[in-house]
Amino acid sequence: MGLLADPLLAPVLTAERRLELLRTPRGGESGPAPVPAGDRNPDGLSWLVRPGGLRPWQTSVSDYRMILVEGVAPDELPALLGSSPGTVLSPPLRQWDVTRHHRAGRQVFSSYDDKALLSVGRAGPGWSFALEQDPYAGFDTARFVSPAPAASSGGGWAIVTWAEWRQDIPVFHVSAAEGGTLRYAFTVRAGTLEATVGDVPAELTSTTPGFAAPAGDGQAAAAARALDAIAGLHGVTVPRLALTEGRLHTFESLSWNRPPGPGETYTTISIG
Repeated sequence: MGLLADPLLAPVLTAERRLELLRTPRGGESGPAPVPAGDRNPDGLSWLVRPGGLRPWQTSVSDYRMILVEGVAPDELPALLGSSPGTVLSPPLRQWDVTRHHRAGRQVFSSYDDKALLSVGRAGPGWSFALEQDPYAGFDTARFVSPAPAASSGGGWAIVTWAEWRQDIPVFHVSAAEGGTLRYAFTVRAGTLEATVGDVPAELTSTTPGFAAPAGDGQAAAAARALDAIAGLHGVTVPRLALTEGRLHTFESLSWNRPPGPGETYTTISIG
């Protein structure tokens, strides 16, 4: 009970590890040692689009958007991607506390002002990540603006991935920048390549991962192969245990959509 009440140890004391602890013979007792609990942090990135990946208690695939940044520490990300000058990281938060912390009392909402609430951490040697689960807004090809160039302004790589499965129309997007310049980008919606920019690596072209498969399961499998290809190309991974059961620092990012242009309409909702 003492371990479960500890704010630092409790998040890493998974159900499997608790069972292992209970089955371990104490002083003066005899018996076989329990099988060590397995690693909850799989290699690669494909687990993000596996059923139950981001929400272990569900059997469905969760929407998410993420940016991987090379050569930048997690606490430096708000300076590159924050919603306003002086944006800082929050205290460590559980996933269900993030929105309440950042937007308690918010009364104005816009259909184009798509600021993400990003949880941050390390993504391997020399890399950081910032990830939002279940973005409120859907991916809008016409208005989307990749944050990768801003995140890579320090000289390294920055890679954005966005996976969405709402309304049975799967969307998968990748954009990558280096030194502040967009190098390549592509978006696949329901098996159809909507847009492509630059020289997409052969490992990520729509035919290589298998995005031509029209069914949702086929799209999820193709997204999984593409994510593992990114992991292999750049040596990155993200910690599943920290994202699903831990507490992470967070911040509100700049908008991932551009402002409306001349003649374009949008909706603003005010409460109170």
